[in-house]
Order: sequence, then C-alpha cells, then structure tokens
Amino acid sequence: MGLFSFKCAISGIEIAGPYCQAPAWMNEIAIIKKDQTVVAGTYDGYGRVVTPDGDIEDFYVKFVGDNKDDIKICLTDLYRGESHEELLPIQSGEFQGHFFNPEYFEYAEGIRKEIKNSHE
Repeated sequence: MGLFSFKCAISGIEIAGPYCQAPAWMNEIAIIKKDQTVVAGTYDGYGRVVTPDGDIEDFYVKFVGDNKDDIKICLTDLYRGESHEELLPIQSGEFQGHFFNPEYFEYAEGIRKEIKNSHE
C-alpha cells in the first residue's frame, strides 16, 4: 500500500507525511477518539501516529472499518481541546500527504494563520 493522508478536522488542511518538504507543523497530529482520548505525535504517511515516546497507534484500521466515526484527526498546532463532536468527519487527502504542489504550502499557512488569529 502506498502513501495516503487525511484532512485536519478543524481546518481541512491535508496532513503531510514525513517524506515531503512540508513545514513540520503539517506532520504533527492529534487523534481524538470518541471517548475524548487524545493520541498526539507525528504522522508516518501510512495511517499511524508515532508518539514522542515511540509508541505507534494504527488508526487506519479505524478509518476503513465500521468505526471510522470513532476518531477525528487534527493538526496539533490548531487543536485547542475541541470535543470529538465539534470536529469535522474524517476525510481523505488528495495529495497522499506527499505529492503537494508548491502553492499548497502557502495556502495552508494562510488558513493556519487565520485560525490561530481567531483563537486569540
């Protein structure tokens, strides 16, 4: 299976895998489970989040299964403790977290700044 990605449930910005030239903040994610448990770390490009402790959480199984609504995925930089219910449903990314056109990073940074400014 090749690379794939998802969109942030707050901004709609696609999450970047580790092998592209995206800004680091686009690779740092939080998985918010239905019970409000949060698993944070970096996205590996293959449906797993690697925590700072080196633990690996495979959330792809949830995405393809009947329970895909049990998780939401957010860019850590934009997540401010929103509840599972407040977040957008999980969506696939069109660039596979890797094959971004250069203009996308500028677009993503604009959305990021807009959201961060609204949190102030």
